[in-house]
Amino acid sequence: MGVTDERGISRGTLPLDSRVVFRRALCGGFVIFHPAYKHMRALFEPATAGEFASLGIQLDLPFVKRLAKLIIEEKLNIKTRRTIYSEHLYELKGFKEILGDETVNKIINEEITENELNLIKLPNLNIKLRNKEQFEFLKNLQVLINQIKNGVMTLECSNDQILVILFLDFANNKIHIDLEKYFIFSNKSTNKTKADFFRFFCDCLRNGELEIYDCNNNLLSQKDAFVPVNIDVSLTCEDFEKRIQKLEQNSI
Repeated sequence: MGVTDERGISRGTLPLDSRVVFRRALCGGFVIFHPAYKHMRALFEPATAGEFASLGIQLDLPFVKRLAKLIIEEKLNIKTRRTIYSEHLYELKGFKEILGDETVNKIINEEITENELNLIKLPNLNIKLRNKEQFEFLKNLQVLINQIKNGVMTLECSNDQILVILFLDFANNKIHIDLEKYFIFSNKSTNKTKADFFRFFCDCLRNGELEIYDCNNNLLSQKDAFVPVNIDVSLTCEDFEKRIQKLEQNSI
């Protein structure tokens, strides 16, 4: 048989050892029931300080906070920090703010026109790794939109030393970057630039966290720590160190 409280409201028929303690949490007058009793009739009654104390609100507070976060996220469409990180929303956050929701949706749905594409102005970029030095060859990169396909915007970012190609995957909230294929030296690249590139590459292999800023030092994108796959990091970086030494010797 079910169990009823003092008001005659059924608490369900869960066995006692598996049933969460029936408890009310009064928030601004609303009575919020535990999800296990979601079919119960919710009541509305004014809350007093005495009721808060007598019902042990401290024990209910974690549940109430979690429920409040769910309501804010689902009803007000405000993402929690946990959701932002789980969905990697931070990877394109700054670019989305520059472009705006309408333009981003058009990119995802491949509805953006040539005229609209020509009106998009993206700032010059600085690329670095978190808590690492900013190399000169990755500063003040001018941005050109190469194409938009399948919800991905391809950017050509360049200065007189290097061309870096970035893929902004708005459909999946990811930014893709490939140091082996899409960091391309120019004809003017110096030996110092090449040596610094190998230093940058080594730092990235050692769980580096990529960050992209505009020239006003506003963070536009960040990625999780790089996890090498099918690569011997120690041997690779040892080889890079030899290349760096050779490049620096040739610069003297």
